[in-house]
Amino acid sequence: MIDKIAETLSTSYFPTSQFDQHDFQNARFIEFRNLMEEIAVQINSILPKNKYAVEPHLGDGTIANVPWIGIHSNKSDFDSSSKYGLYLTVLWRVDGNGVYLSFQTGTDGLKGKKQKERTLTFVDILRTEYGTYGFEKNMDLKWQSLKSPRRPKNYENANIACRLYLKDDLSKIPKDIQIIEKLYNAVIDKNPSILVSEDGWSGEITEKSTTDQGNQDELSNIPNSKKDEQEIEELINPNKGGSSGQGSNLSGSERKAVESRAMEVTRQHLISLGYKMKDTSKNNSFDYLAFNQKEKIKVEVKGTTSSNVDSVRMTHNEIKLHQKEKGFTALAIVSSIQFLERGENPKCTGGVIEYLPGWDINEWKIKPISYQVYRAL
Repeated sequence: MIDKIAETLSTSYFPTSQFDQHDFQNARFIEFRNLMEEIAVQINSILPKNKYAVEPHLGDGTIANVPWIGIHSNKSDFDSSSKYGLYLTVLWRVDGNGVYLSFQTGTDGLKGKKQKERTLTFVDILRTEYGTYGFEKNMDLKWQSLKSPRRPKNYENANIACRLYLKDDLSKIPKDIQIIEKLYNAVIDKNPSILVSEDGWSGEITEKSTTDQGNQDELSNIPNSKKDEQEIEELINPNKGGSSGQGSNLSGSERKAVESRAMEVTRQHLISLGYKMKDTSKNNSFDYLAFNQKEKIKVEVKGTTSSNVDSVRMTHNEIKLHQKEKGFTALAIVSSIQFLERGENPKCTGGVIEYLPGWDINEWKIKPISYQVYRAL
């Protein structure tokens, strides 16, 4: 497989614009197609038997600028189509200098207004729920030379997890296919249904399967029903609903005032860095979605009146988010917040922000401080 892929990375075949758009009978193009078919067979040989359909795609009506090989689940109740479903693929760059292994979602089911935004939110929800298994999030198919780059742009937007391989890296592909197949298989087992809002800013996921995959980490042993999570959430993050919050020796309203001040300090700081902001604190496990033309960052905000902060409180869902999205979230700790007024209608001012972009939660210690205790039946 490695040798065959290396053979395709040649000016004899790329860019494919060198061929007449409709000339599928061109001798060199037929050579290329035969190589792609051989690669598909070899990919299939390293996957679990009869579990996937592996097939090359070189264009429908016109020769594709980004040829690809699809790996599609054969599970009857799972949509693995390239138009609407979830599938794995090996994509060739437009200039032919490398290939991507990618976990993709079809985009045809998201046609209409805000297609890009809806696709990115769909992808973001999947990443948050299942992680990326160490693969990258950004893809560059080198489409800038194309007059009509819609299709490669769609592939980039629809990428859930990927890795680029240049000629010197091709030996890594077989092992990586087996790794990304595990991610794909985890999603297949859960068979999620994801609904994205028309404006593309929000969505929700439900899973059709009740398959128990076992405990993934120590935190999985803590009961996590919606009621349990809501009660803990109200204690830790008062702005997300509830009467008490982060901090000690403060009333519920005072804790909420501290958290509100922390949110405002963080908002101003991120705007000064050139980000646009969306407050997601009411309905998500993070407080702000900060975004610009290059990236989206999920920001968790913690506020305190203390001047020295070496720990923060987080819910199960918050920890899960930061573990799965490691490197693409941020933690904002706002300390030294002061009260202008206290009592029933407290007001706060001040605050010193410590902003940690690309925060790695695994570099911090996690200590459970609250458990739900159930009566034995």
